[in-house]
Amino acid sequence: MKPETEGHAPRGDPTDPLEVAEVLREGLADAAAKASRLVSVLRHSSKQKKALQTVLSSLKQLDLGTEELR
Repeated sequence: MKPETEGHAPRGDPTDPLEVAEVLREGLADAAAKASRLVSVLRHSSKQKKALQTVLSSLKQLDLGTEELR
């Protein structure tokens, strides 16, 4: 495992700043894509929850007792 370098290249490692910037850009793009997917999943989940609440509310309004279902 690499030691933490707090954004600086380790001593003796002549890393090209352009290469570091490209790796950072790729990491940020990956994080943005994951965040976008997460937002999409959460929105979908929220819509499903609201729909389920609507259905349950409608069923309660019908006042179907367990005796009537037998």
